[in-house]
Amino acid sequence: MTTDTMLTGDQPGDHAEDDAAAPVRRPSAVGVVLAHHAVMGMAIAVPWLALAPTATRWGMPPVFLLLVLVGTVLPVLAWAALRRRLAAEGIVCAHGGDRTPLDGVTVPMNPVNPVDLRDRLGLRRPRARQVLVAGLPAMLVAVVLPLAGLPVEAAAHRWGWFATWPSTGVADLLAAPSASPVNLALVLGMWVVVAVVVGPVVEEVIFRGLLQPLLPGGPWARVMLGSALFAVYHLWQPSSWVTVWLATLPVAWVRERTGSTWLAAGVHIGVNAAALGMLLTGALVR
Repeated sequence: MTTDTMLTGDQPGDHAEDDAAAPVRRPSAVGVVLAHHAVMGMAIAVPWLALAPTATRWGMPPVFLLLVLVGTVLPVLAWAALRRRLAAEGIVCAHGGDRTPLDGVTVPMNPVNPVDLRDRLGLRRPRARQVLVAGLPAMLVAVVLPLAGLPVEAAAHRWGWFATWPSTGVADLLAAPSASPVNLALVLGMWVVVAVVVGPVVEEVIFRGLLQPLLPGGPWARVMLGSALFAVYHLWQPSSWVTVWLATLPVAWVRERTGSTWLAAGVHIGVNAAALGMLLTGALVR
């Protein structure tokens, strides 16, 4: 008689049918991907909404606090999610040694394998032909396509509680009472570092490199669903979900078409740089 039998009073085989009919349930791929997007989005949006009034009273625009959160919270959460998910897939060992607990069961883990890791995350250098045939056209489409969503975004800004949402726009930043040269230089510098460089690289590695391959369906299904989830991840700017979704479609397509997360990150960086340039131009013209 085993210890479990002594504790429960059951005899071996009493629940054989139950055991056969009740396999261990694990989160679906869609659930895992959705949870990662939601947690990271809330980790940025919630403190930003709570602290934005304080930042304004201190003379800093709310977008500065948002950039600080994206530049600090997102990399930490992305790194933790990356290690945990890859450990679950047996690619890296998150806790050291050659075995690690996973869902209450001790399972053997493979040592770090740079080749497997690069393939899994799409971290191989893109070929020149891929840049010309996929990367540059995708960047052009990603800059132009979101223009179709601007009427929706403008209407959302005037609707209900969106009208009182803290601003993330360049025009509002330039027109703010706190828009001293020092504040402007600080915010725009943070914007370039975080929104144009750090944010796109981290987001592409975690969302396109790690999570997009977990989505079900064919390549276009993953592109559409992954882009929609990425838009919703931007919980701090819900009025821009349509434009973010449209801008992300070509980026997600690059990951599916070429398998290169680095190329998708390059497209993302180019799109954000172009968007910042257009926003600054429009704000200065006004």
